[in-house]
Amino acid sequence: MKTLITLAFVSGLTLMGSSAAETSEALAGRAARVDELIDAHLQDSGISSPPVADDETFVRRAYLDIVGRIPTNREAEAFFSSAEEGKRDALVSELLRSPGFASHSFNYWADILRIKSVLARRTSGEPFIHWMKVALEENKPYDEWVAELLAADGPGHARNNGATGLMLRDRNMPEDSMSNTVRVFLGTRLECAQCHDHPFDKWTQKQYFEMVAFMGDVDYIFRANDFPQSDHFRPILDKKIEEHGRAAQGAFRKFFETVATGVKGTGTGLAKLPDDYQYSDAEPGDFVKAKAIFGDDPGLNPIIPPKDKKDRRRMRRFKGLDPDKRREINSRAAFSEWLTDSQTPRFTTVIANRMWERAFGVALIEPVDDLRDDSVAANPDLMNLLEDLMREVDYDLRAFLEILYTTDAYQRESVQEREGYAHHAPLMRRMSAEQCWDSMLTLVIPDIDTTLSEPDAVALDVYTSYEELLSLNEEEFEKELDLMITRYSDPMAYREMRRESRNRDDLRRSARVRMLSEQLKEARKRGDAVTVERIIQSLRDLGINGVRGRERLRANYMARASDLPSPAPDGHFLRQFGQSKRDLIDASHEDANIPQLLNLLNGFVEERLLNQTQAVLRREMIRARAPASQINTAYVGVLSREPEPEERDMWLRIMRDDARQGTKDMIWTLLNTHEFLFIR
Repeated sequence: MKTLITLAFVSGLTLMGSSAAETSEALAGRAARVDELIDAHLQDSGISSPPVADDETFVRRAYLDIVGRIPTNREAEAFFSSAEEGKRDALVSELLRSPGFASHSFNYWADILRIKSVLARRTSGEPFIHWMKVALEENKPYDEWVAELLAADGPGHARNNGATGLMLRDRNMPEDSMSNTVRVFLGTRLECAQCHDHPFDKWTQKQYFEMVAFMGDVDYIFRANDFPQSDHFRPILDKKIEEHGRAAQGAFRKFFETVATGVKGTGTGLAKLPDDYQYSDAEPGDFVKAKAIFGDDPGLNPIIPPKDKKDRRRMRRFKGLDPDKRREINSRAAFSEWLTDSQTPRFTTVIANRMWERAFGVALIEPVDDLRDDSVAANPDLMNLLEDLMREVDYDLRAFLEILYTTDAYQRESVQEREGYAHHAPLMRRMSAEQCWDSMLTLVIPDIDTTLSEPDAVALDVYTSYEELLSLNEEEFEKELDLMITRYSDPMAYREMRRESRNRDDLRRSARVRMLSEQLKEARKRGDAVTVERIIQSLRDLGINGVRGRERLRANYMARASDLPSPAPDGHFLRQFGQSKRDLIDASHEDANIPQLLNLLNGFVEERLLNQTQAVLRREMIRARAPASQINTAYVGVLSREPEPEERDMWLRIMRDDARQGTKDMIWTLLNTHEFLFIR
């Protein structure tokens, strides 16, 4: 029996090894197909390819591109010392399956989808953030999560319903919602056709509203009678209105807003043309039916309400129907299925083009969100292949990026100038704000991926508040309503009541948690980032997970960019270095400015790194002891390479005069070089 078990175990390992070998072979074959087309294009153009990048350049590029940060000193040294054949492909595979990849991917998609921590007044974006992070961590196929976003409905603050966040992002603006959706996922700009026929493309104003019709009659407010649990609220509310009048009504609205926000309606497939419509193919104010601008139309046939007064009267009298009440026909789901179909023109092109740009720095078709019938890719054969590969991997973005990152083209030295660029190697580019911030943290905190909160760390508060509100009994509801009335009629008394409530909560917490909380407060005052992270981990071990939204707003809060508010508050390092306000699509920038210089001169570097001997880079340099070893540690830690002989000699001379100041000057100098800020 034991022999049989052993044989079965060995057989299982053999099958696993065989499967891995087949996967590796398929990956290599796909990457080779990409390289063949690139090299053929180079040969036709008479352009020579750059040489293969050295290990120092490659390891830094791979970490920044895939996980959004520089490698640690130990990670870089381990890669340099490895003699394993295929170590570059192995590193790519490891990084793509690490928590850092999901974290960096969230930053990428948050910029495109305009994900914000607060979507609108009394509408939290944390459920959307939670949903997006889970989709990326689980590596959900792109077409699946896009379809979920477009068809999601229900209360926006309900648990596991964060997909409603995309629609809530353009709450009460179906035209803007459609324009942004088509631009992001189909690379087509329809917005100019909202007011008139598109002046630079073929789209008409009627076609625009036929697309908007897929979102027809969607509501963004849930009312008390939508929740069976709220039936017992009415008698109490009526009593409070008698006592307090409008104050009670206003208090109830504020009280109920947290559960009222959401997406309500599956779509009627109808939209109304503007009253100033001026074209001959329809009349102002006419209803139009949902119709796709290209590809296989879903073929919806909604009933248009009659305009004739007699027909409207007969509809009411004999059919018992309201002529102004449009029937829901699941037009949003139909739109979702149409847009994400692999045969829908531009859907596959856009995402393949975006991922190429993400890996190489320049898209094959630019801009990525303004495709037209006459748009031509810089390398048409390569673009066609990328679309085929995207379909082959079933829209698995991680698998698709792995193909690109394991090509010979990606492993070449970067190209510095766009002139003559043939998409044959990565283009040298500046770090994004998030890459720069996370790289700085890498020099301060050991293993910053262990500081990542659970995806729902902040959203949990939103879910709990939503669920607690709907589960209140009559007594609890009356108490909460009285509190809300007090908030608006006597703000001072309200603040005192809240203070007493917090004090009672603090007393209920364990002595250990209280002690750690006090230590955390003191460590933050000192600016001791390493101790802060250690205490936060201890709190997590005690079941105190995540941090509240207001805590993340602290300018000195040390966490990966994906764990900070989206976007970071004004004045934060991330905003100074180009993070967008998340109001416009893909609006981050990499332009240099004076606040960035001042921050590097006197801000983060000075406070968190140079003056903190507990920062990981400082500790490693202290352990190195010998000046030459310390210099080597600093260069590998910051630039992922060893110093040139003349650089080492220069810093040795400086450190002989004043070792402490020389060490600080060296770190500060390296962090302020273009070599640090740019990805080669």
